Amino acid sequence: MTPHNRELVQSLLDLPQKSGTRRRLEAISAALLGTPYGANGLGGGPGKPEVLTVDLTRVDCLSYLEYVTALTFAQDMQSFLHWLVQIRYFNEIVSWPTRRHFFSDWLHPAPRLADSVSRHLSPDCHFTIKALNRRENGTLWLADVPVFLQQVDWLPVSALTPNVLGELKTGDLLGSYTPQAGLDVTHTGFAIVTEKGVLFRNASSLPAHRCVSDTPLDAYMHMRKRFGLVVLRLRQLTD
Repeated sequence: MTPHNRELVQSLLDLPQKSGTRRRLEAISAALLGTPYGANGLGGGPGKPEVLTVDLTRVDCLSYLEYVTALTFAQDMQSFLHWLVQIRYFNEIVSWPTRRHFFSDWLHPAPRLADSVSRHLSPDCHFTIKALNRRENGTLWLADVPVFLQQVDWLPVSALTPNVLGELKTGDLLGSYTPQAGLDVTHTGFAIVTEKGVLFRNASSLPAHRCVSDTPLDAYMHMRKRFGLVVLRLRQLTD
């Protein structure tokens, strides 16, 4: 961690305490609005030594979730790093094969970070078994990362009625479902509930944004060709 990044982390840790971690998550995620998008900011790869990386000067959609979640639950720098290791890696083992590369990895008991709530939001929820990390032709998306079967619960766009969206909570983790073999979602972000509706707060790679930004969730899901929404709920968030 560079001195500049250490200062950024500390400034977020020093934000005024909110009543409930859900409100703290909202404040921390908002403080990072405008942060530039940057792909592959964690480095590493097959056969390479893995280093715990902290870089808040640029984030991708998944590292944004990791940093905000770790900062939400941390009290100081040491606990932030501890939370980040728990969130980013299975069993707190810092290595490429044990990194949580997939959105669904947040559901695995190593430790389990979140629960799938899609099925509880609508009777129109779909259930798809995926062999994550295996392409249609049998090759791997990510070398040296095990293939595992995962049930992905997702809501088709047609099921995202105002009543269903009204059941989302600030801090819910959102993933844009993909039918592509070996993948569960193509993009992730947070749900932020406001008086005007639910925002999708995300590290966007779209040319119009290229930074952490807010987009009305309903508009995002009808942008281009979206298939559906995966909703996970962090276990330790409190109102």
